[in-house]
Amino acid sequence: MNLVVFENNKPLVINEFRAGRFDYVELASEVAETRFFEFLFGKHIVAKLAEHYPAPRQREHVPLWF
Repeated sequence: MNLVVFENNKPLVINEFRAGRFDYVELASEVAETRFFEFLFGKHIVAKLAEHYPAPRQREHVPLWF
Protein backbone atom coordinates (compact mmCIF):
# COMPACT_ATOMS: atom_id res chain seq x y z
CA MET A 1 0.00 0.00 0.00
CA ASN A 2 1.30 3.46 -0.93
CA LEU A 3 0.65 6.37 1.38
CA VAL A 4 0.98 9.83 -0.14
CA VAL A 5 0.96 12.86 2.15
CA PHE A 6 1.35 16.45 1.02
CA GLU A 7 2.38 18.77 3.79
CA ASN A 8 1.55 22.46 3.44
CA ASN A 9 3.73 23.56 6.37
CA LYS A 10 6.79 24.98 4.62
CA PRO A 11 8.99 25.47 7.73
CA LEU A 12 8.32 21.88 8.81
CA VAL A 13 9.08 20.53 5.34
CA ILE A 14 12.33 22.53 5.09
CA ASN A 15 13.47 21.38 8.55
CA GLU A 16 12.68 17.73 7.76
CA PHE A 17 14.43 18.02 4.42
CA ARG A 18 17.56 19.52 6.02
CA ALA A 19 17.55 16.73 8.60
CA GLY A 20 17.40 14.13 5.84
CA ARG A 21 14.03 12.74 6.92
CA PHE A 22 12.34 12.15 3.58
CA ASP A 23 11.80 9.21 1.26
CA TYR A 24 10.46 10.93 -1.81
CA VAL A 25 10.12 14.51 -2.98
CA GLU A 26 7.73 15.70 -5.68
CA LEU A 27 7.13 19.22 -6.87
CA ALA A 28 3.48 20.21 -6.72
CA SER A 29 3.09 23.71 -8.05
CA GLU A 30 -0.12 25.58 -8.64
CA VAL A 31 1.87 28.09 -10.67
CA ALA A 32 2.96 25.42 -13.15
CA GLU A 33 -0.60 24.15 -13.49
CA THR A 34 -1.93 27.68 -13.96
CA ARG A 35 0.61 28.43 -16.70
CA PHE A 36 -0.18 25.13 -18.41
CA PHE A 37 -3.92 25.87 -18.57
CA GLU A 38 -3.31 29.50 -19.56
CA PHE A 39 -1.28 28.16 -22.48
CA LEU A 40 -4.04 25.69 -23.47
CA PHE A 41 -6.75 28.35 -23.33
CA GLY A 42 -4.53 30.98 -24.95
CA LYS A 43 -3.87 28.76 -27.99
CA HIS A 44 -7.59 27.84 -28.13
CA ILE A 45 -6.68 24.17 -27.75
CA VAL A 46 -9.45 23.55 -25.23
CA ALA A 47 -12.04 25.10 -27.56
CA LYS A 48 -10.87 22.89 -30.43
CA LEU A 49 -11.06 19.79 -28.26
CA ALA A 50 -14.51 20.78 -27.01
CA GLU A 51 -15.83 20.88 -30.58
CA HIS A 52 -15.35 17.11 -30.80
CA TYR A 53 -16.35 16.22 -27.27
CA PRO A 54 -19.91 14.89 -27.03
CA ALA A 55 -22.34 17.09 -25.17
CA PRO A 56 -23.62 15.26 -22.08
CA ARG A 57 -27.10 16.67 -22.74
CA GLN A 58 -27.41 15.09 -26.18
CA ARG A 59 -28.14 11.41 -26.57
CA GLU A 60 -25.91 9.66 -29.08
CA HIS A 61 -27.84 6.97 -30.97
CA VAL A 62 -24.74 5.69 -32.76
CA PRO A 63 -21.71 4.93 -30.60
CA LEU A 64 -18.95 7.48 -31.15
CA TRP A 65 -16.38 4.72 -31.78
CA PHE A 66 -18.45 3.47 -34.75
